[in-house]
Amino acid sequence: MVAQRSHNDRCATTGRCAAGAAGDTMRGMSLTTAGKAPGPVRFYLACDRMGCRERVSFDLVIAEEPPDRETDLFGYLLHEAGKAAPYIRDRGWVFIEGGEGYWCPKCSTPASRAPSADRL
Repeated sequence: MVAQRSHNDRCATTGRCAAGAAGDTMRGMSLTTAGKAPGPVRFYLACDRMGCRERVSFDLVIAEEPPDRETDLFGYLLHEAGKAAPYIRDRGWVFIEGGEGYWCPKCSTPASRAPSADRL
């Protein structure tokens, strides 16, 4: 891992939020990438829970070549995401099956374990 930065933090410090790969225009695609393995790949991750605006971006260097496109199309398309999945999971993000997508740590924490307002 090279870097991790919260999109919300970047918006707060710069006063502007970039649309595009990690911006609001990509709401239907919570995990997008820039770059191709082998080499450095930038990941943009957005929480898919309705109303949540949490976003993070991070860079990973992926050494392995993707599978051959002709023999394993899905493996080729999902290679980078598959390599990032453990990193994403280790940071508390959860992939919700059934079309919900990725939820940030705050949204994926059950209400019984979530910090109350007086403890924040």
